[in-house]
Amino acid sequence: MSSPLSPTGAPTKPEPEAVSARHAVAAASAGNVVEFYDNIAFGLLAATLGKVFFPSTDPTVSLLAAFSAFAVTFLARPFGGLIFGSLGDRLGRQKTLILVIMLMTVATVGIGLLPGYDAIGIAAPILLVILRIMQGLSFGGELGGVLAFIVEHAKSTKRGSLVGLVMAAAFVGNLLALAVITTLSSFLSPADMQAWGWRVPFLVAGPLGLIGLYIRRRLDETPAFRAIQDAGEVEQFPLRAVVRGHYRSLLKCAGLAIVAMLPIYLMEAYNTNYLLVTIKISQSEALTATLIATIVAMAFTVVSGRLSDRFGRRPVLFGSLALAIVMAFPAYMVMMQGTAPFAVAGQTLMGVIRGAVTGITAIVMIELFPTRLRYSGFALAYGLTAAIFGGTVPLVATYLVGVTQNPFAPAFYLMLVAGISLATAFTVRETAPHRLSPRDKALHEK
Repeated sequence: MSSPLSPTGAPTKPEPEAVSARHAVAAASAGNVVEFYDNIAFGLLAATLGKVFFPSTDPTVSLLAAFSAFAVTFLARPFGGLIFGSLGDRLGRQKTLILVIMLMTVATVGIGLLPGYDAIGIAAPILLVILRIMQGLSFGGELGGVLAFIVEHAKSTKRGSLVGLVMAAAFVGNLLALAVITTLSSFLSPADMQAWGWRVPFLVAGPLGLIGLYIRRRLDETPAFRAIQDAGEVEQFPLRAVVRGHYRSLLKCAGLAIVAMLPIYLMEAYNTNYLLVTIKISQSEALTATLIATIVAMAFTVVSGRLSDRFGRRPVLFGSLALAIVMAFPAYMVMMQGTAPFAVAGQTLMGVIRGAVTGITAIVMIELFPTRLRYSGFALAYGLTAAIFGGTVPLVATYLVGVTQNPFAPAFYLMLVAGISLATAFTVRETAPHRLSPRDKALHEK
């Protein structure tokens, strides 16, 4: 059977087969699972890690030191985006994603093997921070490469659906971390957890990373990147090119990224602690509420991506952002009723918001950039936004409540950010019906 012809009469390459897209989803999801597993595991174990690496007579000081080590990854992410984004647009997506998952796995297993303060003194917290920086660098290079890898393998009618599946896989990492640490806490005493139990979740990342590495090594480079390689159009200085020629796309990506991050850290970090400290439900009830909300968010992430293939990116983007604005206040109003069922209901509403915006913003952001700059453009904009609006979410929400004495301040914060992203959405063109092309600049700049 002959190849179809382009409008110019030249034969065009067929789109990748569905089986290739499925394998691409598996490869991308493996890294996403490991990334979110690593980060959530560290956050859940912060109190224990504070005692092991930052011992103090005041437990609060130890905990704050551990949270500082947690925040370091967000500061490192932009640099990871700069490094791996540039490599991804010069060397290819597949090779770069292999490097990313190797760095991620080595750093995480390294934390699990690291001696504590009692064994090596001040070297222990220093080495911990260095390993967290390594994790941050890998995190900064992961998502941009994953999304570029997926959209460049997928059929034009399936890009949103496949991106939704990959983004949903990140929640699997969250659930896995919760399951591992909850199981350990059930069988081990607090003394055993501090002595050696905390190491197990980080060592589990080793096999997970090796599985992801195996899958990624077996995949080919994306058809879109091979096309620009064959045409000799690989950009040798992608960061310079994206800043000079696609600064509007960088701003649009940042404007959408903030609303993608806020519900994540409100739901998992701020809300969970709010339910414990202020509403005063039990830890198991608070974790159950967050667990149910996470499952709901997974489902809506898949739905959001799929709907964008059927109805277009813009309608689903507008709808999800409007949903965030409308549902933010009711979510907190329900949570504040003071019982476990209401906590579940309020967190579930946050899960709906989180899932709805996660699936659609991911596909819209990655489609803002042309093939030759896709990895760098997304990684730069998303990394910088994560450094500013990612790890600071619980701190800002707590500060706003303290200053205003209004418990609904986090809801208003989310509504404001969603409004900024909604304004950004009006500047984004529809890309759902189009095939990706390195020369189709009309899709990426208005």
